[in-house]
Amino acid sequence: MQPRLGTGSVAQVLRLTDGRTARPVSLPPDGRRLVRLRALPTLQSGAMGIDDVRVMVVADVLRRALEVSRVVVVHAMGLPPTVPRELARGLERHLTAFNVHPPIAEDDGRADVEVVPTGGAKGDANGDAGARVEVARVRSLLTAPLPGGTPGDAPEADPLALRLALLAHPYREPVELTPDAVAEAALSLASWRAQVAGWARSSSAPVSESLQAEARAALDADLDTPSLLALLDLIGTTADLPDGARFEALVWMDRLLGLDLARDLGSG
Repeated sequence: MQPRLGTGSVAQVLRLTDGRTARPVSLPPDGRRLVRLRALPTLQSGAMGIDDVRVMVVADVLRRALEVSRVVVVHAMGLPPTVPRELARGLERHLTAFNVHPPIAEDDGRADVEVVPTGGAKGDANGDAGARVEVARVRSLLTAPLPGGTPGDAPEADPLALRLALLAHPYREPVELTPDAVAEAALSLASWRAQVAGWARSSSAPVSESLQAEARAALDADLDTPSLLALLDLIGTTADLPDGARFEALVWMDRLLGLDLARDLGSG
């Protein structure tokens, strides 16, 4: 879909593609205002890899999108049977690096929606796994270790640039993650952060309902994060928006994307 600053109705539900049936499903189910969200990284070799990072980032955006729509989300992370549960505490460093909120609930195997890597965990056999969001794999051409790994590592990339590079692709499509792609994402982040810091000096203006509708429509279109990112660029180039409105719009959009766009406020 092409983003635009036009009119539209705010989505009350999110429609996603169920990996089991390839059919659209709606969240929250049955009009409820509470969703149980479960992410299932594979944790190959007992550590979080780039496929796991993508799963957790997609789950985090899904959580954010539901919460912006005033849905209560209880999110958990399921660990493979071969991984000690004590490892979950060690994963918090990875999650924090990528601006993913750590799970707040103990995993009991129940979920309204599971987020899993394609070909990965399939949920519990009790049939209570709900919908399944299958996140395509990542072919990483990066040589540096992932941020949030062993203390003392010196990764080349801002972890949020990695997050942005992953969100630039539909979650159901495979990604080839190259140093150039991460560098381009880092430049985009720096530009947006500088714009937000500059626009913050102007008088504030409310986020328009039409903009919120456009953003939620992108999320409602199977969590279309590339269109959401394109909307960020459009906000910066639309001529009739005052700078205060641009500031509020990007800060509001960052509630969905989790890119820390207001990081440079007050700098310089």
